[in-house]
Amino acid sequence: MLVKVLGIDIAKNVFQLHGVDELGKVSLKKRLQRKNLLEEDGIKVVGPTNHGFCESIYFFDPNGHRTELTYHLGDAAMMQKLKSTAPLMLEKWNKEKVVPTDAAWIHENKV
Repeated sequence: MLVKVLGIDIAKNVFQLHGVDELGKVSLKKRLQRKNLLEEDGIKVVGPTNHGFCESIYFFDPNGHRTELTYHLGDAAMMQKLKSTAPLMLEKWNKEKVVPTDAAWIHENKV
């Protein structure tokens, strides 16, 4: 199979690969979980980790930088509550350098 052009459609937790040959004929259609795609290329992946409002996987990019891919799990109400809580949490962190617990409700699945 020869792939001249490869397109990657990024969805929440999957990559949809679309490849065509030099004549424009489809030569590849494959749907992969993001984690599986990376692991198939020999990349060690940690996760997924559920953060309540999103899930993440972690890996190192080719330059050695830790990279995170996430997809949202939260609904509009959860995201609005987080948005309204964020400034106060950041202010507390900047003053006290203690992890704020204002959003602990996320891990209890309560809005």
